[in-house]
Amino acid sequence: MLHITLTATQRDAVAALRRDPSLSPAERDRVEMVLLSAAGWSVPQIAAHFHCCQATVRRLVHRFTPADLTCLHRRQPGPTPDLGRRAQVTQALTRLLAQDRTWTAAQLAETLEDEGIALSARQ
Repeated sequence: MLHITLTATQRDAVAALRRDPSLSPAERDRVEMVLLSAAGWSVPQIAAHFHCCQATVRRLVHRFTPADLTCLHRRQPGPTPDLGRRAQVTQALTRLLAQDRTWTAAQLAETLEDEGIALSARQ
């Protein structure tokens, strides 16, 4: 049977996350799934209790490591934001929009491209 084994200290650390105000409801559910697995509940029992797919519970149980509780947090979809590029584009747009004229999106994109900042079109 697939389940998580926790020491008393690890169980206390996971249980403390129940009261973490920064966790979303889905993340709190993950905390409870880990604790129920450690209490001996089977994957089908946990899935039925949370009205979710057994594969979801299995994925969490396989991914969980007591030393790294970050696996209980939601992962942001997509790549990590490029903060340097965001700052570069924001600075250039702020400078351009401060001019006394009206811009279209195409004009802004063309001017930014002339400055070495290429933007892609969203479709």
